[in-house]
Amino acid sequence: MKKYIVIFTMLFFCFSLYAQHFYYYRGEKIFLTERTDKVFIKLSKNADKQKLLSSIQADEFVKLSSSDENLFDLFAILEEKEGKNISAKTLIEYRENPDVVSIQPLMEYKKGGLQGLIDEFVVKLKPTILFRQLQNLVSEYDCVIVEENQFVKNQYLIAVDKKSELNAMQMANIFYETELFEFSEPNFAVINAFNSKDPYFPQQWALKNTGQNINGVNGTPGIDIKAEQAWKTTLGSSNIKVAVIDNGVELTHPDLQSN
Repeated sequence: MKKYIVIFTMLFFCFSLYAQHFYYYRGEKIFLTERTDKVFIKLSKNADKQKLLSSIQADEFVKLSSSDENLFDLFAILEEKEGKNISAKTLIEYRENPDVVSIQPLMEYKKGGLQGLIDEFVVKLKPTILFRQLQNLVSEYDCVIVEENQFVKNQYLIAVDKKSELNAMQMANIFYETELFEFSEPNFAVINAFNSKDPYFPQQWALKNTGQNINGVNGTPGIDIKAEQAWKTTLGSSNIKVAVIDNGVELTHPDLQSN
């Protein structure tokens, strides 16, 4: 009997991870295609990265994706070594790893862009809905209210426990369908949207804020202008001239010197 329970649990987890492939945006369903040969891992803040990396390198079935060169401080993409579907057993093993916060599908948008689903979603209560109703819903589904947005009243970041049978996208859909919220949307990490060759790009909080430490100060993940997502739409035009007027210009700056 115990054997059948274990098999059922593995199959249920696999099904819940792969079943739903859409989320709500402005009331419309946005459909995504799942890459069953790859998964997206979010590392814990105190992860022993070297230990986790060693485990991945020793894994018989999966490897660190070649597109994961600059991600490993926060995330990791695992791909099946022979291009097959990643097994439920592998998913469960990494889900139980203490250095892993979440292991979720790697999604592909219709234009081919890859999006890593993480363990968070964002909701905003409708004006007539009480905070108590959000608390009840969060408690019912074993989620956690991480914080209220400091700039937008009644907008909250919700985290999903990695042991949950539902991922953040499925959970966001459930919350949205209660009609308690103006919106309920999962958080994604956009993968390799544009490969910037600027050596200082990792230090640009304004362009991509991953919480990186710059001069002893930690950034706030996600507080940026989403430059990589914009670059997927356009890289600009030589016919458009942009001038930035500020208090001063460093004429010897490497980006300006030749111009």
